Amino acid sequence: MKRNCLVLIFLFMLLLTASALGAHPCDTLTLPIDTTFHADVSMRINGALPNLIPGPPQMYVGQDNTLEFWFTNNQKLIAWTLGFEFINSGSEPFSIVVPWGNLPYADDGGDPPVIDSSNCFLNEYGLNASQGGFRKSWGLGGLALDNAGFPDQMTMAGIDILKDQSKHIWKHLSSTIAYSIKVRIPALQVDGTFCVKPKKIGAMDFIIEAGTQFLTPLVVGTTRDTLWATNFFANLPTFQGLPIGASDNPQGEACFVRGVMPCMGPIFTATPAASVSHSHGSPYTFTFQASDPNNPPMNPVTFTAVGGTIGLNSGALSVDGVCPSQVPTHVVVTAHNTCPGGTTHTDYPFDINWTNANPVITNCPSAPVIATLNNLYQRTFTATDTDLGDVASLTWNATSLDANGTFGFVGNVFSYTPTATGTDHFTITATDVCSGVSVPCELVINAVAYDMVKIPKLEMVYQGTYQHVPVLLTGSALSLAGYNLLIHYDASALSFVSAEIGDKLKPCPLGGSGWEYFTYRFGYEGNCNGPCPSGLLRLVALAETNNGPNHPGCGGAKDPFNAYGEIADLKFYVTNDRTFECQYSEIGFAWVVCSDNTFSDPTGNILYLSGVNAVHTFEWTESMPLDTFDIPCTHYPIVTPDAGIVYGGFCVPDCQAYDNKPVEEVLYFWNGGVDIACADSIDARGDVNLNGIANEIADAVVFTNFFLKGITAFTINVQGQVAATDVNNDGRPLTVGDLVYLLRIIVGDALPFTKLSPFASAATVNFVNGSVSTVSGSEIGAVYATFAINGAYNVVSNTNMQVDPAEVNGELKVLVYSGMSNLSNRIASGTNELFTVSGDVELKSVEVADYYGNMLNARVNKISLPTSFALSQNVPNPFNPTTKLGFALPNQTEWTLSIYNVAGQLVKNFSGNNIGNVSVEWDASMAPSGVYFYKLNAGSYSDTKKMVLMK
Repeated sequence: MKRNCLVLIFLFMLLLTASALGAHPCDTLTLPIDTTFHADVSMRINGALPNLIPGPPQMYVGQDNTLEFWFTNNQKLIAWTLGFEFINSGSEPFSIVVPWGNLPYADDGGDPPVIDSSNCFLNEYGLNASQGGFRKSWGLGGLALDNAGFPDQMTMAGIDILKDQSKHIWKHLSSTIAYSIKVRIPALQVDGTFCVKPKKIGAMDFIIEAGTQFLTPLVVGTTRDTLWATNFFANLPTFQGLPIGASDNPQGEACFVRGVMPCMGPIFTATPAASVSHSHGSPYTFTFQASDPNNPPMNPVTFTAVGGTIGLNSGALSVDGVCPSQVPTHVVVTAHNTCPGGTTHTDYPFDINWTNANPVITNCPSAPVIATLNNLYQRTFTATDTDLGDVASLTWNATSLDANGTFGFVGNVFSYTPTATGTDHFTITATDVCSGVSVPCELVINAVAYDMVKIPKLEMVYQGTYQHVPVLLTGSALSLAGYNLLIHYDASALSFVSAEIGDKLKPCPLGGSGWEYFTYRFGYEGNCNGPCPSGLLRLVALAETNNGPNHPGCGGAKDPFNAYGEIADLKFYVTNDRTFECQYSEIGFAWVVCSDNTFSDPTGNILYLSGVNAVHTFEWTESMPLDTFDIPCTHYPIVTPDAGIVYGGFCVPDCQAYDNKPVEEVLYFWNGGVDIACADSIDARGDVNLNGIANEIADAVVFTNFFLKGITAFTINVQGQVAATDVNNDGRPLTVGDLVYLLRIIVGDALPFTKLSPFASAATVNFVNGSVSTVSGSEIGAVYATFAINGAYNVVSNTNMQVDPAEVNGELKVLVYSGMSNLSNRIASGTNELFTVSGDVELKSVEVADYYGNMLNARVNKISLPTSFALSQNVPNPFNPTTKLGFALPNQTEWTLSIYNVAGQLVKNFSGNNIGNVSVEWDASMAPSGVYFYKLNAGSYSDTKKMVLMK
C-alpha cells in the first residue's frame, strides 16, 4: 500500500482583539445544547451508495464523485484548520478533478452568500479554489487549501485575520455543507479499499476557534486524543458515517471495500394511479417523468410505451379512447437509461377504465306544437353528451302510431307533412352509438288547417315615393265569404293614401273572384267623430251583398270562397324626412275587440279568428313551425266617456266564444312593413349605370344620354342613378358640372368625391342672331342649352368640342362637351364661338361648368345685330366730365375710336374687335372745356361727330 505523507504546516497569526459590532439575530438563538462550544465535522462522498450487503463497510462509487465537508457549530467560528489523509489500495490512486472547488464567492464573480436567519446557515457557500491560494469562505477573511499533497493528502484552513465579526461563520445548528471537491475514484478491482483518516498539522490539527478566544492551547505536541478530550468536538469527525479517530490510532481510519457502482434503472417521478378512469370520447393523456439515479446521471432518460404512443424524450403519453368494455386498456410505460455498467429500464404498468355518458336531448318540446295541413313541418333537435364527439355520431329516429302523413329524420332534422287534421304523437330517440342507449323525447303535434293573412316586408323602399303594400291570404282549407281587418302602421313614417280590393277579389271581368263589397275607414270604429286614432286602418270586404241573384260567382275554375292571393292593396306615401332613413316601419295587425281580424265562412255561422301563437314577425318563413317568431297580439286602448280607458279584448284565448257564435282559431297573421333604404345604399356617386364600378366610360355614356334623352336614359333604378350623378359632390345631381367632373376622373386628372365650390365664378353666354358664344375667365368643360323651337331648325358646330343636339318633349337640347374621343378637350378662356342654330328658336336656359366640374353662374345676353355701320351722338352732350360714345358693327370688325381737340391734336384713343352695338366711356376730368371731335374707323367705314365739354 502506497502512502504519501507530505505535510504542510499552515501557521496562523491571530489577533486577539475583536471589533465590537452589533449583534446578529443568529447570535441570540436559544441553543438546544449546553453553552460549551461544540462542533461536528463530517465528510462524505456525494452519491456514493451505502452498504448493500452485510459485512465490511462498502462504498460503491461512480466515475466522478463529490467529496463534501459538512459543519455543525453552536457558536460562531473565526478560524479553523482541517487535515485529512486518503489511502487508496488500487493500482490507480484517486485523483482530483480539475477545476476543483465549488461555488464562487462575490469576489470571484459569483453571488454573495445569503444568510437564512431562521436556521442561521448559508444558502450559498463562497469558495473557489480552482487555482489554489487564498479565497474568501462564507465570510471569513481568508481560506487556504493545500494541494501540494494531492491526491493523498489535503489540508484546509480559514481565519478572520482582522477579527471582523461581520465575516465570521454564523452558528449552524444543522449540518451545513462548507466545501466540496470533485474527485475521481477508479474502481478497476472490486477488492480494492479506500481509507480516510485525520492528518495532524504540525502541533495543531482540527483546530476551531470560537468567538475571540482559542479553545485549545497552542502547545506543541498536543495529541489529537487530547483535542477530543477537551470537548472541542461534540462528536468524532465522520466519513460516510464512520468515525475517524486520532492520527496515531489505526482504528481511526474509516476504510471501505470499493467496488464498481452498478447501473441502476431510472426512477419514475411522475406517474398516474395504477388504475384510472377516463371518457372514451377523448384520448387519455399523461406526461411521465423519470430521473437517472446513477452517479453521474446518464441523461436523458427516454420512454417507450405498449398500449399507447409516447414521446421518446418528452414522456407525453396518449392513448386513444375505445367504447367501454369489461376489459380495461392495459398500458406499460418503460423508462430507459444507459450507464457504463450497461443499459437498464424500469416499467410502469397501469390500466385505463373507459367511461361513457348517455346523451341528453336539450330541446324536447314540453307542450304540443302546431303543424299545418299539407305543409312541411321541420324541427332541428339538439342534444348534449359529455363524451367528446358522441353528439356528432348520435343516430336519430322517430316512431308514431297515429301520425297521418310522412315523417322521418335527415341527420338531426325531423320532418313531417300532415295529411289530416288531429293530434299526432311521436317518440323521438337519440341513440348513443357507443353504448347503444336510446334517450326518448315525446313530441306532440297538432295538425290544423289554417289560413295565413300576410303583409309582406318591402325591401329598399325610397323616401318620397308612393308604395303599394299588398295584404295576402295563403292557405289550403278554408272557404271564406268576408273579412274585417284592423291594421296598424307608423303614421310618422307612412301616410296612408288609399286602399283597393285585392286582385284575387276584384270583379270577374278584371280576373278576380267577383267579391262585391269593399271599403276602408280610418280608426278602429270606422269613420269616427273627431280625430281618429293615428295609424289605425279598418278594411271590410264581402263576397256577396243582398242585391239580387247570381252573385258573386264568376264561373270557371275559380271558387269565389277560396280566393287565395291578394285580398287588399294599400297605398302609402313614404316620408321624405331623412331622419327615417335606414329604419324599418312595421305594418301589422291590431286588435281592439274580438271581431278584429276575423273571416266568415260562406254561411255566416262560423267566425274564423287567430289561433295560439298566431302573430308572427317578418322573420318567419312558411317552412318554419307556426310557433316560431310569434309575438303577442297588438292591442290598443279604447277611451269611452263613461268607463275611462278600457283595453280591447284579446285574440286568444278570451275570444274563443264570440257573441255565442262558434269560432275556430285557424288564422295566422304575418306582420310586414316597409324597410326604408339608407341614403348611402343608393348614393353610389359616379356609378351612373349602377354596375358596381364607379367613374368608368360607361357611366359617362349613360350620363350623356340623360342630357339628350332626359330621365328615360335611366333604366336600372331611377332614384339610385339620379343620386349617383352628383359626381362633383356639390349637392346638385344631373348637372353638366357633374358630367365634366366625371370625364376628368376618367381621364385621371381628378380624384373622386372632391368637394367643389359651385357658382364661385361666372360665364357670359351670348345668343346673337342664332349664334351661341361664351365669354369666360376660366376654361369651360361643358355647356348645356335648352331652346324652344317652332318649326324646322339646324345646328352647326363652330368649335372643336363635341356638339350633340337632341329633341326631347318639343324642346331642343344641345350639349357641348369634350366628347368620348378626347376627354381632356375643353373650351379656352376668353370669347369662343360654340354653335349656330338656324330657324325659329328661342334660348330658354343655359348651364355652364368649368373644366374642373364647378358650376358657373351663366349670364345670358340675347343680342339683335345692327344691319349697318353707324356712329351715334355721345350721351350726354354737353357733358362734364364723362360721356358715352356708341356705334354699331353689323359684323365682327376691328375698330378704332379717336378723340381730337379743335387744334387737331389726339386727346384719347380706343380700339377693339367686336360685333353688334358697342359703347365706350370717356372721362375728361383732365381736359379743358371746349369743343372736341371723335372719329370712328371700322373696316372701310369712317365717320366723325362733334361734342362739347362744359365745366
